[in-house]
Amino acid sequence: MNMIKHHPLTGEVLCFGLCGDILRGHFLSPQRFGSTRGFSMEDEEDYLDIVKMIALFSGPVGNFMPSWGPKPGDTISIRTPKQGTIDVTLDKVSLLESRFGPYGRRTTVWQAEVKRSKGKGKKGSHRIDIAPGEVLVIKASWLLSRLAKWEATVYEHIAEKEAERVKRTGVKRDPDIGLPEFIGQVIDASQTESLGPHHLGQWESRQVPKRNIPGRSMEQACASIFVTKCFPAQTIDRANLSLSQLAKIHLGLFKTLNYLASLGVHYRDLNLGNILYDLSSGTRCLLTDFDFARLNLRSRGEPDLDEEKDEAWDISIDDAISGNVLFQSRSAHAARECYDRLEVAIFAEVEAKTELAKVQAEKDPSAKTIMRRKRILTKSSKSVDALIAELRGHRHRYVDDLESAIYTILWVVGLPFD
Repeated sequence: MNMIKHHPLTGEVLCFGLCGDILRGHFLSPQRFGSTRGFSMEDEEDYLDIVKMIALFSGPVGNFMPSWGPKPGDTISIRTPKQGTIDVTLDKVSLLESRFGPYGRRTTVWQAEVKRSKGKGKKGSHRIDIAPGEVLVIKASWLLSRLAKWEATVYEHIAEKEAERVKRTGVKRDPDIGLPEFIGQVIDASQTESLGPHHLGQWESRQVPKRNIPGRSMEQACASIFVTKCFPAQTIDRANLSLSQLAKIHLGLFKTLNYLASLGVHYRDLNLGNILYDLSSGTRCLLTDFDFARLNLRSRGEPDLDEEKDEAWDISIDDAISGNVLFQSRSAHAARECYDRLEVAIFAEVEAKTELAKVQAEKDPSAKTIMRRKRILTKSSKSVDALIAELRGHRHRYVDDLESAIYTILWVVGLPFD
């Protein structure tokens, strides 16, 4: 059974499918793509989440969970990568984006100016260095705990590699390359009563299965709030941009993607919500949202992996399920299709192992039955191995980001003027 809601103007599609007793929600638009985990009709702990999901189709999209939001005058504590902690009092706070989901707001982004800042670390007192025209961007996300610090890790990797390059060559970044600068993660705030624990790092939810694959461990979900600084920007709006502006913005996008590749960063999540342009000239590109980025052969939230090891196929799985399907490269689409078949094959292999164990546990098992079950298991295992090898062949390449960039500009140029 499937149920679909479609907005004819924005192109946003929200749907859920019921297969057996498992309910799963999906949403897709030019700016975002994603899906929920599977909710079981037979699990009492899932009942409330199922009601929330059905409510999305029964009325206006609302916020079902309490969520923290900064206001002018609020003070937040930010843990910086090296210097320590900074207390920042905010001013002129405005909401930039709120992404809905069955849990309420999964990701919410605010812009703010700094009224005052003060901190103390290993190097003494310090404060946030804000240039004229720069603003803070505060991003709150509901993530698996192993991914809560991943986007910060990517920003720190970029900063570290840039510093090494400047020291080695003396050449600074091209001004056409637009990337936010990471400040730190929010660890406390003055208005957090609705979250329960006062310390944001302790705001945890229920445990969820890791990637919904049998045999995987359970994971904890939690809130992640971090701060960057950049020039004021907004997402691409076809009605307010000329073709000349679009060309300059995407030229900056290609330069930025090429620069990230030189630092070992696979971006993997191009969509119209992540490509911004500055409000002053209307032509400088700003690329944001690095929570799907991959560093060289490092899986998100995992330590470095040797691609020769069996575990390295997890990298290919992550490549397959990352990014917006509207703008993914052809290789990424092939990886996604291969991953779908791999999930089915893994479940079949687990079932074959279970059936073999049952037969072997019988009092006087038939040798013929055991041999038949072993052949079924061998066939299932070979199918899994073959699909893993195929999936590795579709591992994300830097050029895939450039292909995605071409699709985004073709999409925008094809939109009609208002």
